[in-house]
Amino acid sequence: MKLFLKILPCTALVLALSLFLCACGQTQKPGQDSSAESKEPGLPADAIHVVRDWGLQSGSGYGKANSLILAEKITALADGSTVYFPEGTYEILFPLYLINKKDIRIVGDGATLLRCGVTNTQATQPPSDDPDIPEEYRSLTASSCFFYLIGDQRVTVEGLTFRYDIPTSLSGQVISVSGDRADIAITDGSPLSGEEYVTVINTFTADGVPDRTLEQYAQTRFPVEKLSDTTLRISGLDVAGAARLREGTRVCLRMSTASDYIFTVLQTSDVTFQDLVFCNSLNGGILIEERCRNATLTNVRVQPDNDQALMSLNADILHVASLGGTLTVEGCVFLRPGDDCINVHTAAGLAESVSGSAVTITYPRGSLSPWWAAVGDSIAFYDPATFALLGTATVSAIDGQHFTFSGLPDGVTEGAVLSNQTLHPAVTIRNTRVENTRARGFLLQTDRVTVENCHFSGAALAAILLAPDLDSWYEMSPARQVTLCGNVFVNCGAYAAGVIQISADHDDPAKAYPTCIHEDIAITGNTFSSLQSPALYALCTRGLSFTGNTVDSSDSSDADYAGPLVSLGSCDTVTLDGVPENRITQRNVTNRLPN
Repeated sequence: MKLFLKILPCTALVLALSLFLCACGQTQKPGQDSSAESKEPGLPADAIHVVRDWGLQSGSGYGKANSLILAEKITALADGSTVYFPEGTYEILFPLYLINKKDIRIVGDGATLLRCGVTNTQATQPPSDDPDIPEEYRSLTASSCFFYLIGDQRVTVEGLTFRYDIPTSLSGQVISVSGDRADIAITDGSPLSGEEYVTVINTFTADGVPDRTLEQYAQTRFPVEKLSDTTLRISGLDVAGAARLREGTRVCLRMSTASDYIFTVLQTSDVTFQDLVFCNSLNGGILIEERCRNATLTNVRVQPDNDQALMSLNADILHVASLGGTLTVEGCVFLRPGDDCINVHTAAGLAESVSGSAVTITYPRGSLSPWWAAVGDSIAFYDPATFALLGTATVSAIDGQHFTFSGLPDGVTEGAVLSNQTLHPAVTIRNTRVENTRARGFLLQTDRVTVENCHFSGAALAAILLAPDLDSWYEMSPARQVTLCGNVFVNCGAYAAGVIQISADHDDPAKAYPTCIHEDIAITGNTFSSLQSPALYALCTRGLSFTGNTVDSSDSSDADYAGPLVSLGSCDTVTLDGVPENRITQRNVTNRLPN
């Protein structure tokens, strides 16, 4: 049996893995040495010690043996199992799959999982041809993921560090520029082959803050030439952009060769990530999609692999694409990601046709996921021209892309935009630090949101963005019932419309609709300093309050910022407190209460 997981869509992936589990036997009780010494304090007596009970080995050269052991044992875990990784570094060659399990706890104590065998020198990793790896596992080496959690209930992963054995980006300084090429000295100690698959170049200030003015993307990849053990020549640059490079400019060369996250979580409920460290990734950290429910991150730290590296991950740290229930993030540290720290959304559907209470739904960016909605889900309908909420209806039957509802709201016609309200989690983010992110800190497209006592510094775009998108990403939904309080924002939003940005589009902050799409946003008790854009930029919002906030203008960077502290457009019922009138801009604002 061969699993071509690299090319399978998620639906086929789950089916293939289910067949794989049947072949391997998913209910087998893992063999344990009953004479082994007692487990570590705080663990149940029957906890599985991966070294003593399974024969896992720490150190170099054991990736194949460890992977084969873990593939068999993790697949055969009984519900209620605790798996314990003692201190050490454990190499693995392909991802691990936890499927249809309940009450599983995976615990580390000073333990690192080191992913080996992934390449950063080509767009895809070829399947292993190692004859010692059984055929059913070989195609798994094409994935750079560590764990797939699929169809599980109540899973906790804690106390582990995740690291790849290759650099996932290169950090250095410009030596010289000529035409469309630049010579770059790599300063983070990464080994060079001259075959690195460089797809994005990002520049940074001297103190490591992302500078998006010189960001460049290759159509496929930038030609790379190794000049020495510490120097690369990058060609194919935009000439105008290259002309702005200067000797000594700090740059990061991103080698985005994979689409896999460290964790991929599908159709799983009550998953907890606790006391983890992510050091690097060719893509992102945690991907949650396909109708998961309730997720918690506590004390998760994301950091570069070494102090000289300008980026940690190449994509989002936490990407939540389809989650019901709640999302809780507390006590986390997110340092230097290549994209958003947190992005919460669901996919927008479009009504292709409407007949009575039946609607055929499509997804503009591809095929509609079979997990987009289920019978009993509540679906919101929006007018595509005005973004006005037409109402909600409950799904009563599904046949492929054809959905029947228990009565449609008035005004639902072809082209209407749909959002699954059942998959909008209530979000709470507390006591979390964001530092030097190339994109947004938190992109929150849901309702019932609280962000409090967080610290943001060096976010190139908005530290917090509340915005759906119907132009490029087709992510939903507008934000409602949001509280942002007690947060600190330092040097954020240099390339955004505001430090806190509430808009109708991700990438076009000026886009507005003739209606208020966001509602009930309270921003109170926050501190803003080193401003480079307004502390608050808000469009199309009803019920907005900005009170009790402090804008510190005592340092030189603030003194240089002479723009508005608050910028409003097409808002209704706004309360501002403590902002001088000459530092407020407003267009089409109604019912603004006096300071």
